[in-house]
Amino acid sequence: MADDPKKLLNKKFLMEKDQYMHLIMGDVHHFAKKYKADPLSIAAALVAVARAIYIDILGPNQTEEMFKLFADTVRKYEKKATLH
Repeated sequence: MADDPKKLLNKKFLMEKDQYMHLIMGDVHHFAKKYKADPLSIAAALVAVARAIYIDILGPNQTEEMFKLFADTVRKYEKKATLH
């Protein structure tokens, strides 16, 4: 029985999307290395850009939810930290 064409197309799309994401991450990593002396400014700029993109695409309410979810993951990380 032949593979379902829709599943194959979806799998190809996901693979291409993953490769594209790796390409973007490489560009971001290169940018970060260029300005490595000031990592907090880099992080602030990336968050500002991400926020603007989320607002443009998702709107303010969903953007707020995204940032709340992000903050929750930070809090979970803090709880896992071991004090010495």
